[in-house]
Amino acid sequence: PSAVIGTEAQDLKFEGAKSGIIIGDNVIIREFVTVNRATTEGGQTVIGDGCFLMAYSHVAHECRLGRNVIMVNYAGLAGHVIVEDEVTVGGFAAIHQFVRLGTHSFIGLTSRVLKDVPPYLIGQGADDFKLYGPNSIGLRRKGFSIETIRSLKEVFRLIFRDQRPLQEALDEVLAEFSDVPEAVKMVEFIQASKRGVYR
Repeated sequence: PSAVIGTEAQDLKFEGAKSGIIIGDNVIIREFVTVNRATTEGGQTVIGDGCFLMAYSHVAHECRLGRNVIMVNYAGLAGHVIVEDEVTVGGFAAIHQFVRLGTHSFIGLTSRVLKDVPPYLIGQGADDFKLYGPNSIGLRRKGFSIETIRSLKEVFRLIFRDQRPLQEALDEVLAEFSDVPEAVKMVEFIQASKRGVYR
């Protein structure tokens, strides 16, 4: 009831382009959710299969949500945000435009996210967003092995806790954990980041 899907983008540059929304299978959209269509001609806002948009959450123009994303009540995505598969965005969280949230990441309650959040990590903070380590509980629930979670904890320490240049830390992770696909994915995500990542 009262969800509003496909309305014009809340963007001062919007000039009436013919655009749309793609919504996958088995998506749950609750009360007062808003989803805006894209601003560009032929552009799309995309919500993948199995997403759960709780009451009052907002998905802005040109956002792309992967599979099984959960947006808790009042969570909001600004334009052009990319949310990869299996991400949870906590209640009242605000995600800045062009930010990318990596797969299986967890954004805590009332967070304000201005940079990219690498995959598999949990973070929270309204004034000073911080990463706290792998989303261990969520990863266990999704069937990740204890060995993989242990490896991700060590990868997190090398990249985010050791005081040394980022590239040096990434090179060490690739050298030590090349056989762990999740570790390689995290390094690739960080290397591809345009907004930078929290460290």
